[in-house]
Amino acid sequence: MNIEQITTVDQVREFLAHCIEVLGAGFHPDTDFYDYYNFKKDKEVFDPETAEKHNELMEQAFTVCDDNEIDIYQIGINLIYYTL
Repeated sequence: MNIEQITTVDQVREFLAHCIEVLGAGFHPDTDFYDYYNFKKDKEVFDPETAEKHNELMEQAFTVCDDNEIDIYQIGINLIYYTL
């Protein structure tokens, strides 16, 4: 993933698509990235640095959506519907 900062709705979509690609249908915008766990591998999905960066990007995504009066959950649902 090459997103360093989220400032546009297109970047929100790109970031959410990345999250869905990595986490599948279990992804939810409200879940802290530290909480994702791979039980088959018996380890966290994200190392602490990556989890922190993803949490920061998700906060930015919520801000962009709020500022543009767009429902972040609807973006995620649409992506899951068309991706999975």
